[in-house]
Amino acid sequence: MSSTEDEIRKNEFTYAMQLATSTSLAMVLVNTIKLNVFEAIAKAGFDAQLSAYEIASRLSIQNQDAPDMLDRMLRLLASHSIVTCSQGEHESRPVRLYGLAPVAKYFILNEDGATLGSLMKLTQDKEYRIEHVEGDMFREVPKCDVIFMKWILHDWNDENCTKLLKNCYNALPQDGKIIVVDAILPFLPDTSSSYKVSTQMDAIMMTQITGGKERTYDELLALAKGAGFAGIKKECFVCNYWVMEFYK
Repeated sequence: MSSTEDEIRKNEFTYAMQLATSTSLAMVLVNTIKLNVFEAIAKAGFDAQLSAYEIASRLSIQNQDAPDMLDRMLRLLASHSIVTCSQGEHESRPVRLYGLAPVAKYFILNEDGATLGSLMKLTQDKEYRIEHVEGDMFREVPKCDVIFMKWILHDWNDENCTKLLKNCYNALPQDGKIIVVDAILPFLPDTSSSYKVSTQMDAIMMTQITGGKERTYDELLALAKGAGFAGIKKECFVCNYWVMEFYK
């Protein structure tokens, strides 16, 4: 075997091992979020670089093993470019200093009080918590000109989606429409981050909600036409989701 072939096989095996142990990333990230580690770094100021010991002190964690455990957790996140890492010194010993990489801001509360940290904690929880509101969209939808549905269709199987969409169709005037925000899966897989997010969400739906799934454009179009709509118009692609119009 040539050195090139040997290197390829080693890289393939390493990648396979990365996949086999990939659950540790989600486990570490969600616990970092629950501990408010990112907030602690952010409160230290712009471009702050803190050691695990300093972070543990700011969080008032009493466990004497906390700095070492935090250091190991943040070292993993640094390898995925979620935090930055540089070398510093503490009591004449080299230490790792951590800061926030650009992506980390999405796991901290923004000015509107929103964060992807909530989604991260939800998907890693033992069970989804479902909020119940008055009304049943599978029985009747109030008359209106436009219906907005965000992350609704991927929660249900085809039968329930068709039932819901038919109720929406009946509630709308002839020039009415549904604005749908959902992912659209390409028929063939690719290696883009967008596709990985959508397929990972699809796997989550498969394990958490019976019949829930992400769909291709053709699958969404079949649902729309099955409910009586003439077609779907893709308006724009924002933050990994499509904004679509289901029109009569």
